[in-house]
Amino acid sequence: MDGMLNRMKISFLLLSCMFFMSCPISAAVIDSSNNETAIYPELPQRAASSIGFVPEGWKLEKELRDDLNGDGIMDLVVLLRKLQEPDLLKKTATAEFDSFDTKPRILAAALGSPAESGFTLVMQNHTLIPLHDSPVMSDPFSKLTLKRGVMKITLESWASMGSWYSSNITFTFRYRDNCFKLIGYDRYELHRGSGREVETSINFQTGRKNVSSGLADKKHRIKSSRFQRSPLSCIEKVGEGFAFEAP
Repeated sequence: MDGMLNRMKISFLLLSCMFFMSCPISAAVIDSSNNETAIYPELPQRAASSIGFVPEGWKLEKELRDDLNGDGIMDLVVLLRKLQEPDLLKKTATAEFDSFDTKPRILAAALGSPAESGFTLVMQNHTLIPLHDSPVMSDPFSKLTLKRGVMKITLESWASMGSWYSSNITFTFRYRDNCFKLIGYDRYELHRGSGREVETSINFQTGRKNVSSGLADKKHRIKSSRFQRSPLSCIEKVGEGFAFEAP
């Protein structure tokens, strides 16, 4: 009886959101009895190639090479994803939501060795790219690029129901002083109903912020400002991408 009432509540909520498009839907809608968090293995400190950093039960989702520290030697950035069943179980009250992929990711970087072949791990991060924890939301990971020593990670937020808003955020990092420093932040937000766009671009090195806003087919209003600069944050201090508070 309780299960039937729960399914009726969820169905009513989903139908209400489809009609009004005003209430946010997240993993809180899912009926789950498992509150575990994903388990992330420690990567080896050294490996002969990118494959050597892939733990058992994980796969190499993306591999990029470039000179990160300016020593003329190719370095390595990899994105790993779990292969097996996710640690977060997807027990939902509606069977059509049971197929979304919650498997976690690890972002890692390793420097090439000048004296011998192989790579040395300098960064392992699993917080910047959030878990895909809602069946009505897009996969948060969108893109990873590495060019001229600059690493960019783009996250995407798009709801199939429950919100008119969609957005993407790009974090720009450069390897300095033994960590990946956040030097840039770009956010694009669109209201799919009105067509209103807001684009925010922040340069943490210069302390400048530009915000462009307006309708998609109209001239945008641009506002520039300055903010007090502080020491650049390492990727470990950025935290989860969607929760990051930009100045």
